[in-house]
Amino acid sequence: MSQSDPYLTAHSLLGRLHFLLLLFSDSLYVRIYFSLSSLLFTIELFTLPNGLLTSNTYTHEITKLLTTTDSLR
Repeated sequence: MSQSDPYLTAHSLLGRLHFLLLLFSDSLYVRIYFSLSSLLFTIELFTLPNGLLTSNTYTHEITKLLTTTDSLR
């Protein structure tokens, strides 16, 4: 398993925390805030200079996952 970027890991965890808070919130305003912030976290994860789409590590992991699922068919 490869070493992941701590910045991306922290962002991913914050995004998941926002999503959980969104699920368990009763207030409409809080739900709107957390849904928008979760969306922004996701967009930022994919557009960072070393983000998920531009990082060779993640590209390699995704490719490996796709080839594994193709071979199982």
